[in-house]
Amino acid sequence: MNILIITVYNHDNCGSFYQAYALGQVLVQQGHNVSYLESPLVGKDYSRVYAVLKYIYKGDFKAIPYFLARRGKFKEAHKLLHVYNSPTDPTPEVVVIGSDTLWNHQKSFYRAMAEEYHGLSFPQSKAITYAISVANTSLGEYVNTITPFKDKINICHFLARDYHTKEIIDEAYGLQSEIVCDPTLLLHKEDYDIMARPVSKEKYLLLYYFREMTVSQKEYVKQFADNFKLKIVTFSVRKPWGDKILSASPYNFISWFKEAEYVLTDTFHGTAFSIIFGKRFAVYDENKNKVKELLLQYGLIQHLFKDFRDLCGTMELQNDAIENGVYEKIRENSLKLLYKAISD
Repeated sequence: MNILIITVYNHDNCGSFYQAYALGQVLVQQGHNVSYLESPLVGKDYSRVYAVLKYIYKGDFKAIPYFLARRGKFKEAHKLLHVYNSPTDPTPEVVVIGSDTLWNHQKSFYRAMAEEYHGLSFPQSKAITYAISVANTSLGEYVNTITPFKDKINICHFLARDYHTKEIIDEAYGLQSEIVCDPTLLLHKEDYDIMARPVSKEKYLLLYYFREMTVSQKEYVKQFADNFKLKIVTFSVRKPWGDKILSASPYNFISWFKEAEYVLTDTFHGTAFSIIFGKRFAVYDENKNKVKELLLQYGLIQHLFKDFRDLCGTMELQNDAIENGVYEKIRENSLKLLYKAISD
């Protein structure tokens, strides 16, 4: 079957890349032909020239080679995903919308793309969603966005990534949607080995953290690392710090997650890959629905913390989602719902 995935796969974000990659992999394993609808790159931040000039203006010359290397590595990884070409590729029989926060209508980009991200560009194809998320969008915000074209929406099955999104869908469409896991969690850790590269043999704490830390927060992290004789490896070029600074790309992202002793993150996919690789980890609470619900789903909510004084105790908690069978149970149920939605 020819299946088209509509998602944001080509932004310079490891989570975005891997949710697209993983969904494609599980469909290819079922014998389907998979392609991806090209996602527009909008805004000045996606201009290489603008980004370099911005670093020069700020006097942040060290960040330029990190940025250029990162952009090149993402372009290399994107070649693994077949981009849909309408003149040569057959019309898709099924369009899968998702995953990720394609229905986050608090952001102007997703509002502008709302018709396409509800399958209206392929009215002749069967449309389903997989692990779609509205992020923190309210019911009113979602309904206001889709009202002009709601009558044209022809989605057969709604599979949501989180309970907040499920509630929005159920209320907006008057139905009962299902919860599934993020596509990254459909694969086993061994499935990512093909993307891994050799890394440091020293023991380290991996910091995959988007928000800038305060001085006192950094001190708690350093204290934890010192207590366990760990190096601090940081994925960041935004006010970087640590023993080793990396610019995250799809290949080194997997490599460093795989070999980390501990992970500290404040992101959804940082949390997801900590679960996938069975790491001891802690998640700083940024009041993100998607992160809290992910931890609840896998019985790991105790890994969420609000005060860095609790960092050490949180890091030492057992991550037993794989050992106790929760990971596999959620994975199998999600695959069952996905395959059923495609075949119905």
